[in-house]
Amino acid sequence: IWFATWTALLRMDPAVGPSSLVRYDLDGLGDLGGGRDVDMAPDGTVWICAEGTLVQLDPASPRRPKQWEGGFEHIAVQPKPSGGYFVWATLDLSSGTSSPVWRYDSATRIWEPQPATGEVGEVASLPGTDVVDDAGNMWAFHSDRQPDPTYSLGYKRPDGSWVDVAAPNEGGASYVHRIRAFGQSNALMADASGRVWRFDGSSWEDLGIGGASNARQGIAGLDIDLKTGT
Repeated sequence: IWFATWTALLRMDPAVGPSSLVRYDLDGLGDLGGGRDVDMAPDGTVWICAEGTLVQLDPASPRRPKQWEGGFEHIAVQPKPSGGYFVWATLDLSSGTSSPVWRYDSATRIWEPQPATGEVGEVASLPGTDVVDDAGNMWAFHSDRQPDPTYSLGYKRPDGSWVDVAAPNEGGASYVHRIRAFGQSNALMADASGRVWRFDGSSWEDLGIGGASNARQGIAGLDIDLKTGT
């Protein structure tokens, strides 16, 4: 498990427990403003999304972590079919249709702003912190970029093609709070009413309210134990 703090990145092996905790000091980068999201790339580097900055850390190297300016809330590493990977960085959906979306290419080592014309397949935001499944499909929100925008939910395949997935919940994609992707085109979804849904690649199953206290309340996060399915 990787998680970020104000000034460090921490790693722990759940099977071992607290004694396995390792700290990677990021003091040289200044105040990160609180870690928002962490993801690991195929090359072993760890990407950290924090308030005002994006950081790439190589745990196996003593070199200083790389850093880029940019205030984002979600980050996702998506493998490319030809090798290498993209890193997507977005704000939350609540930030509006003008939210910038940037993408890093491991081949060019360059961040580039992504189109925001309203064309199908353009990413407007990422719906959580674990949105890439085992097949490399990345779940995302799409916006038609109109003054009164309409949002849709779906996933972008590693080849760049887009698959639209109709949101089953009341309120549609705008009321989707979090997605946890896994398997091949599978996902758990938590909505603004406190309900949890499971997508099996073709249809949604209503798993009910995520706890009595969550009724009519938005769920901020969810996860799945892939060994037990719970």
